[in-house]
Amino acid sequence: MGLSRESSGSDISSFTNPTGGQNWTSSNGLGATQHDFPERAPSTNGDLDDFPFAPAQCHARTLLDKDQVPERELKRCKEFAEKTCTGLGLAADSLAQFSQLCHADMIIKLQASIISLKQQNRQDETQKYITSEEFKDVLKERLRCCLLSPNLTGYVVRTASKILEYAKKNTATFKIPEKGIEDPEILDSIATMVRDLLTSQRSNIKQKVCCQHSGCEMLIDRRHAKLANSMKPQNMWFISFLARTLGPGSHFEITTNHWARYAFLRSSMVTFNGLVDEGRLATVNCNQSSRNMNADSNATNRRMEEGAAADDLEVSMQTSVSGNDKQIWTSNEFWEFVDLLLAKTRAEAAKQDSTVQGQQKILETCVVVLIHWRNHSCSQSNDAHRMFTKCLQADMKLYPPGPSQLSTAPSERVTL
Repeated sequence: MGLSRESSGSDISSFTNPTGGQNWTSSNGLGATQHDFPERAPSTNGDLDDFPFAPAQCHARTLLDKDQVPERELKRCKEFAEKTCTGLGLAADSLAQFSQLCHADMIIKLQASIISLKQQNRQDETQKYITSEEFKDVLKERLRCCLLSPNLTGYVVRTASKILEYAKKNTATFKIPEKGIEDPEILDSIATMVRDLLTSQRSNIKQKVCCQHSGCEMLIDRRHAKLANSMKPQNMWFISFLARTLGPGSHFEITTNHWARYAFLRSSMVTFNGLVDEGRLATVNCNQSSRNMNADSNATNRRMEEGAAADDLEVSMQTSVSGNDKQIWTSNEFWEFVDLLLAKTRAEAAKQDSTVQGQQKILETCVVVLIHWRNHSCSQSNDAHRMFTKCLQADMKLYPPGPSQLSTAPSERVTL
């Protein structure tokens, strides 16, 4: 729709809408000027970018259109790239393809190269940290806390894999970088380190429990009572002393649950040492039986040479062989023995209650026995049948606390 206005007394004599493709005339007293504008479609969104000659669109088209780059400019970029690579000790054609890219492609490729370089640097830093003594010390402390946990269901069987899965979900606790979980090679290195450190930590815990057990045996042996009293006071074998000995550091809080588990380990050590002694005796008897069998075999051969009957030979062999199906334990199989005890306990819990909640109630290591520190006695409870509770009761009765240890009760929570 055209607009027009006439006024004899004004500077503008007439005008029309430019979008209509018409002319407008202005007069300022010095003459008239007429301008022609090409017709254009109305803007859909009102932006100036719809104008066909917008500077932003022209500039973008120049950057993205590779064909508009002059040949001489491409040649100059290629020569400069070769000169730069030669000066840096690189192959002359290292940037041959890159120098022929348009500006937009160069920026994209540079950004991708920067991101790739950052990722490689992160991987190198992670690998360096994983192999450092700092990470090894942190991992050693965390693994010791896991082995001392009262809720641990096994010390050897699938222990490394379970702890590794837990570490993946709690990287902040184990101080593992995120790149260490994402990279398969670094994760394999961490898994190998976990297995090695678990072996060394189990050996260290076993040694300390064994030393405590040996000292306790010496104390209860009347023949060495004087020697034991001259070496260490009896309250040094109380369960709290063993707990402090096994603890990884000052940030590890001991609970009553830990006491029950440590008492179970010490009781298991007593039983295990007895089985090892029986195994040694059985081995000696087995060797003696083998020698007897060899002697009987030689006698049988002589009897066969003398024409003895076949029935007499069979009876002789049956009487000379004594079967022994009992398992023989060796001193380096302590943790396998403990795992066997825990497995049997879980099996008994499954027989008593088929539900998961019921089994957990039976297997839980929470000691419900109320310890009367002043009276040096323990009150009975409905849950006194629990294995760990019984172990703690027997341990505290066998190795009672000293006067300075009566006011030191264990904590309620554990901090790793």
